[in-house]
Amino acid sequence: MGLDMTYQAVPDPCVLIERSLKDSEFGELLQFLPGLYKRGAAGWQDGIRLEFWQLAGELAKQSPGLEKRNCYVGRRWDDLHYLLSANRRKEQGDEKDVLLDKAIHGNKLGDLAGTQGMPIGYVSHSEVSQIAGLLEPLTPADLRAHYLPEKMQAQNVYKFFEPRADDDDWKFTSEAFKTFRTFYLEAAAAKEGALTILD
Repeated sequence: MGLDMTYQAVPDPCVLIERSLKDSEFGELLQFLPGLYKRGAAGWQDGIRLEFWQLAGELAKQSPGLEKRNCYVGRRWDDLHYLLSANRRKEQGDEKDVLLDKAIHGNKLGDLAGTQGMPIGYVSHSEVSQIAGLLEPLTPADLRAHYLPEKMQAQNVYKFFEPRADDDDWKFTSEAFKTFRTFYLEAAAAKEGALTILD
């Protein structure tokens, strides 16, 4: 078992979120949105699941390409957090680092959580735009300066093991960053917010 992170762009405001905050049974389904957009809704043909899927379909019609604006970074989410944010490295941070913290985890959405109990987060369009501005000039080489395996393990970066920190490990982290950066740039261009789903 482990915690994997997925990001999904959504309109801002978003009817799915508004409904989820009012109805906890409906809200439990929010974590599945990226997978539904990728794989379809087989088995979601009745009751509240059908209603959720229909609303998700309406959102996709209103925002062309929405179903493709998602990103999976798996268990590299805390690697990225550490490399991007001084706060995560327990250094002196500023407003930029607060935004980068939100880029990873979002803002808490009431009591909404995934199946493993981790909060589902949300990043508003305004914050997505600011985050995209911070990420756009960055390259993996900029992050490499903070890729210090001994320090990362000492700070308990999730599922990070210093003995495995080699060029291949960095390559996976670098690719996760590129995917993450592209996601935020595309969501910003579409004037959308973002769900952060750790499960």
